[in-house]
Amino acid sequence: MNKTSALFGGLGLLVCLALPALGAPKLTVAGAEDGERPSFPILTTAEFRAAAEAWTPLFEAQCGCALAVTVADDALALLPALRGNAAEVVVGLPLSALEEARASDRFAPHGQAAPAAVPAAWSDELFLPVAYGWLGFVYDTTRLTAAPVSFPEIAKAGPNALRIAVDDPRASSAGLDAVAWMRATHKDAAAAMWAGAAPKLVIARSRGDALAKLEAGEVDLALAATTWPALKSSEGKMRFRLTPFREGQFLQIESAAIVKGAKHPDIAAQFLAFLVAPEAQAAVAARRGLYPVHPAAQVPDAFGNLTLPSWSITLDAREWAAKKGEWLAEFERAVAR
Repeated sequence: MNKTSALFGGLGLLVCLALPALGAPKLTVAGAEDGERPSFPILTTAEFRAAAEAWTPLFEAQCGCALAVTVADDALALLPALRGNAAEVVVGLPLSALEEARASDRFAPHGQAAPAAVPAAWSDELFLPVAYGWLGFVYDTTRLTAAPVSFPEIAKAGPNALRIAVDDPRASSAGLDAVAWMRATHKDAAAAMWAGAAPKLVIARSRGDALAKLEAGEVDLALAATTWPALKSSEGKMRFRLTPFREGQFLQIESAAIVKGAKHPDIAAQFLAFLVAPEAQAAVAARRGLYPVHPAAQVPDAFGNLTLPSWSITLDAREWAAKKGEWLAEFERAVAR
């Protein structure tokens, strides 16, 4: 387990059933060349779609280009989707994908200074942070008066005591981060911890599926960004709340990168500079629901109701890349029993 400052050195199936098979990455495309301005294609995730919609008129006014946005279902689909795609910039690469992305030799140096507000010692010539936050479990206050505050508490609870939506880690970067979170905090006891938790887990197809189950009252808790309850608050009332874990919360940092051989390298560099500027970062906070990497960016008023985690959990990126397959298989074996 590392401190943050040491960062770089349809219906979900009950887990007693087999995990669902996965299909090819799904992509949608918005924007097109208008015949007068050059088309500037980017690739991002469904969670960044709303932010990208806000960026489009802002950046097009600066660059004299037409922004064409291709959207992958999840961050785990970004690298596969890049094959055969004309994207010149990729936005939304999670920590868990950075070493694989680096090894692919598909990315060029971005030339930007590290953003000031990232809660980690960051120095990477290829990947530029554009958003950060923490992963945790949020609960429905209409179903629970007290939520579990640790993985051991979940594991020890009775088989019918809780229903918890967790993203399929083979298809969701948040689900994969949950595997890393468990491993970082419980090491070789992780398999036993997952096995104990298994009767309470509902494996969701995606990030949106897990949260939809929570909102529909089908589960008591769900894996989510710690900011999500604030975005769902209404008139100061919060139906959903984070349950702070004794182990700490898992740090998420999402990055952008320039694709090597980009057709418009000057526009690509301009776009990355734009992404970390206050106006674009305000859209990250309001529409992506994560914290901005620029300290002057405006954030939703509801963020004022949130308490930052006292302890950030992560794994060394190289260790995570080397062990990811092994730890994912460990999870699958545990929940399939």
